[in-house]
Amino acid sequence: MYYTMTKNNYLTTILAMTVLVTVVGTSQLQPADAVHNWFQPKWATSSHTYDCLSSLNNLSTSYINTCDDLQNAADVWNNVVNSDWDLNESGSGEIPIGSQNLATGTIALTTTWVTGSTVTQNQLDFNTDHTFTDSNIATSGYDYESIAVHEIGHSLHLNEEYVNSSSPMYYTIGEDTVRRTLAQHDIDVIRDMY
Repeated sequence: MYYTMTKNNYLTTILAMTVLVTVVGTSQLQPADAVHNWFQPKWATSSHTYDCLSSLNNLSTSYINTCDDLQNAADVWNNVVNSDWDLNESGSGEIPIGSQNLATGTIALTTTWVTGSTVTQNQLDFNTDHTFTDSNIATSGYDYESIAVHEIGHSLHLNEEYVNSSSPMYYTIGEDTVRRTLAQHDIDVIRDMY
């Protein structure tokens, strides 16, 4: 189950793709909304870059190219017609994407910093304690692109989707599950926000 955690001083942390509920020190804990909040903070501009950090080499992977597959995941959001959102890899990107040993059960974690009504920074980390794969080719692991699409959705500051289990923003995912195609609701939200 997913939870949105809000901490004072404008720090919003979203535990993403959680297998088991993991509670991190926070001043307020509330379930994520089923419907995206159009009035929530968003980036001031719609064009951003990410940095594919060398720590991604620490992931247990099969059949994936960590940086190229991140761009494939970004392009799922970039290619929404009538949206200006654009996220591309750069050597010194605004959104660092790497890996670290995260809390048990957490597959990946997006941390978002917000000032007022503006997202100012993101950081995305995959959990080195899990195996990632291309579930279209092999099994026995989490589909890396599906997880990346979900996490990039959080970088856009979208919440989890409780209603549509085919959405990559759905609040939970199992191993060997592929969820890389946006639901209409996700498309409508990204068009409205950017």
